[in-house]
Parts: sequence; structure tokens; C-alpha cells
Amino acid sequence: MANNTEHKILITGFDPFDSDSINSSWAAVSALPDEILGWKIIKLELPTVFGKAGAVLEGAVKEHAPDAVICTGQAGGSPGIRLERVAVNIMDARIPDNEGNKPCDEPVIPGGPDGFFTGLPIRKMQNRLAANMIPAEVSYTAGAFVCNSVMYTLLHLIRRKYKKVAGGFIHIPYLPEQAQALFEAGEVPACPPSMSAEQATFALGLCIEELIEDRSDKKKAKDSKEDKQAAKASDNDKAHKNKARHDNKEKRESNGRNVLDKSSEIVRKNAPKVRREVKKLAKNPVVKDVALDALEIAKDAIPNRRIRRIVGVALRAARFPSSQKNASNSNGTNHKE
Repeated sequence: MANNTEHKILITGFDPFDSDSINSSWAAVSALPDEILGWKIIKLELPTVFGKAGAVLEGAVKEHAPDAVICTGQAGGSPGIRLERVAVNIMDARIPDNEGNKPCDEPVIPGGPDGFFTGLPIRKMQNRLAANMIPAEVSYTAGAFVCNSVMYTLLHLIRRKYKKVAGGFIHIPYLPEQAQALFEAGEVPACPPSMSAEQATFALGLCIEELIEDRSDKKKAKDSKEDKQAAKASDNDKAHKNKARHDNKEKRESNGRNVLDKSSEIVRKNAPKVRREVKKLAKNPVVKDVALDALEIAKDAIPNRRIRRIVGVALRAARFPSSQKNASNSNGTNHKE
């Protein structure tokens, strides 16, 4: 069972083919360290066989659950590292594979998309290699042999099942001994370009470092974006709560104003009745003083100023009926509430 908390990169190379005794891709891959920048490096040799190579690769991805997959292959005649941008859904073999298969104009996966773009940061990889004086180029064709078939299978697998996995393909030039053997055998008019296994391994290490840093940068950017979104959501939540509190306060105040308005209307309509009731109490010598004192205290507790004024006028009229009447006569006006 794979440890999913550990960062891992699966990197593959091919076994020798076409009567060769060595494959530059596996020579470079097999010499890589087991760990780079804290990430575990899982190395796997694939058979140079259509279909079978993809099946072995899919089994390894399922077993190891890597964060990224880099497949490599041999590109004879290439002067440097080739960072493949695209894989196409075609198998068109110039020579048979290691089991004699030689498909022509057949799809890698019937019904699959025409092609897939790499998931590797190939431009950044190219710049890093150039900064270390290693010849490299972005390539727009991985051929139509097993290399392209494996790249297409990998990207199709990632699209279907492992969307968070980064994947792609890198081609390695001949090793010097391979180029020399071809020239001495008379198979080529001049010694083809080559790259030492040590330099090829170093180049792959740089590409892996760039991939790890790119993944880390993307994770930081994602985390930063999520933090900003969370902060924005929190601010929106606070703003929503503040607005709700403000709306509730306005609603309470509005309700209070409505109650006071209704109370004032009731008092205005019933002011004569209030005065009559106070006068009745004033005429009863037994309860007059107590009742009027109680009404005086109650008046001061009334929040509505208009109501307090009406009750106050009624109380003054009850306590001092003669002075109230004289004041009205002297002013020549009638008090109406």
C-alpha cells in the first residue's frame, strides 16, 4: 500500500531495442538518486512493446500513486534533450517493437482524442537546462513509435483517473558509445550527436527539480488564493451579519415609531376620555390624593412626550381646577388637547 503523504515522482526509461545492447533513456534514469529535494524518485524500466509498455506504466501509477510521472525515451540523432509538448493518437512503426509488432496507421486508444498536451513545465525546464549549458529544445512531435504511444497512454490515463498528476515525456540523445558503434558499423555516414549518460542524468535531475519547484509554487499560489477567498468569505459574512444587525435595528426602531405613532393617535382620539376619568377621581375625596399621586408617578414613566403632556394637563386641572379655570379666562383661550 503506497504512502500517500509522501511526495513521489515516477520516472521511466525503455529497455534496449532494434538489436541495441543499451538504451540511453534507461541508462540516464537508472543513475538518478532515490530522492531529489525531499521527493522520492521511483525508477521503472518499460518494455519497448506497443500496448505492453502502457499497461506496465498504468500498473505502476496505480501502485505508487505518484504526484508526477516523467517518461523518457531514446531519440537517436537528436543533438540534445527534447522536451515533448504533444502526444498523438497514432501508431505508425518504422521498425518492429521487441515482440515483432509493427502497427501502421492504428490508434493508440481507439476512440480516444486526437492528442494531448504535456502536463510538465517544459519551457521552464528548457530554461533551466540552458542555464546549465545543456542543449535542450521543446519538441512538437514524439514520433509514432512506442515513445509516443506511452506518452499518449500516460496523458489519457491522467485525464481519466488521475487529474491532479502531472505527466509528460522527455527524449534523451544517443550515448557516445552508441553513436560511435553506429558510425563504425557504417550505418551512418558521420558520427551522430550524442550525450554522456552522466550529463543526461544531470539533465533529468534538473528537470525533476524544476518540476518539484513548479508544483510547490502552484500549491503556494493555490493556498494563497484559498486563503484570500476564505478571508473574503469571512469579510462578506461579517458584512452580512453587520447588515442584518443594522436592518434589525432599523426594523425595531421603525416598529417602535409605529407603536408610538399609534399610541399618540389613540391618545389624541381619547384625550377627552382621559380628562373625564381624571376629573372623576378628583371628585372622589376618599381616593383623590392617592389616585392623583399614583397618576403623577405613572406619568413620569410614560416614554411618549405627547402622552405625558396630556396626562400632566389633566392632572393639573384635577388638582387645581380653579387656578386652571382662572388661567384660561385670563388668557382668553381654551385649552384643547
